[in-house]
Amino acid sequence: MIRARRATALLMLATLAAATSSCSADISSGAAPDDPPSSSSGGADQGPYQPTDDDRADIRYLMETRARALDDEDEQAFLATVDPGNGDLVAAQRTLFHNITQLPVASVDYLVEDASGLPPADVDGGDPVFRPFVIERLELDGIDEAPVGNTLEDTFVKRADGWVLGAETLAGDYPEGEEPQSWPWGGGVPIVGARVDDLLVLVDREDREQAPELAQAVAGDIDDDAEVLGVEPRTDVLVDATTSGSVRMMNTLDDSEAAAVTFPVYALDEDGRASEFGGMRIKINPEQIDAYAADDFVLKHELSHFLMARHAGAWPTWLSEGLADYTATQPLSFAQGPAGVDSSYLDGLRRDLPTKAKWGLDPQADYLIARAAVTYLADTYGVPKVLQLGRAYEKAYDGGDADQLTARVLPKTLGLTEADLVRETWALLDTLG
Repeated sequence: MIRARRATALLMLATLAAATSSCSADISSGAAPDDPPSSSSGGADQGPYQPTDDDRADIRYLMETRARALDDEDEQAFLATVDPGNGDLVAAQRTLFHNITQLPVASVDYLVEDASGLPPADVDGGDPVFRPFVIERLELDGIDEAPVGNTLEDTFVKRADGWVLGAETLAGDYPEGEEPQSWPWGGGVPIVGARVDDLLVLVDREDREQAPELAQAVAGDIDDDAEVLGVEPRTDVLVDATTSGSVRMMNTLDDSEAAAVTFPVYALDEDGRASEFGGMRIKINPEQIDAYAADDFVLKHELSHFLMARHAGAWPTWLSEGLADYTATQPLSFAQGPAGVDSSYLDGLRRDLPTKAKWGLDPQADYLIARAAVTYLADTYGVPKVLQLGRAYEKAYDGGDADQLTARVLPKTLGLTEADLVRETWALLDTLG
């Protein structure tokens, strides 16, 4: 992750959406603020509506119909699954349909776990409502290795003609920590995409002129990073530069706004837990798009994470983030980049490597120290040796704190003690003045 104004922040792993007992308000609900929740067929005293087996089967069939309509690109059939009396919901679902059907979708379906209902959204009228646990499973062709799961807040209402979708929470309106993993098509905003090879870049439709340029920039930066790292370039990634979702999800530990973040996404089981690796995503703060044309440091940093993501999970944070910063600044010297480096960030700090446990509490200093450490290693031993060090961490990693392995892994791999690396790192930092 890169902090805005070209200073870097931490790499975030995807926070998996889970089944919860809360429900957020939605433009699709349509109920007046003072209306009682329409959660039963005969009044609040009767309690929540208890669906029959036939009701549950009808809702599952409804979601199968939605998936078939997306596969067939049949807008009429898709919207026939939506409550026709709710104009806001119909409009949002029409946008969702067009957003999804323009994507390179390899497969899409819905997992409906209806053993117990969750608190439903408010829906106009006194008809029965029910909210089962729903997971959208969508795989992007050429990008994903498995269908990626997004846990949705879908409330269904039983109208005279049967069950229909009565409310669906938009991306960005979920409670904190419960957002779908990656759902740029679900924010109620029309989006467009541009591709270079497998790479897919998504932007808001109003920014469609920027999509091809951004896609070309990302593809070029992938090639540059791959050359620095000495690895094969790959383009199986979705770059999301839409306004879908909440910018607050991209804040750093010091609550500053991030410019970009790289993270993995996963297939989910019926309980909403990760079952297998799905693919990679890069989320770009849409407010920062214009800055990338003038300075590609942010993208190069994130793309380094993307290229190394399948290997860097067991690395200490200083090594993975320092390598991303080093890669992004090449061929500049340590003192030349990135712009905005201020050695005063280091005043009063203990001379040591930043640990994962405290990473992000002082992000300017953390990233500067990490880049200095990796710059010393790369300049002294070469990038292949830095990657060999990373593989040594992977081999020794036992699921605990990777920082605890440094005293053993560093001398064994490079013949360098941790104290030696700290001394050389700060010697390089001292050159900043």
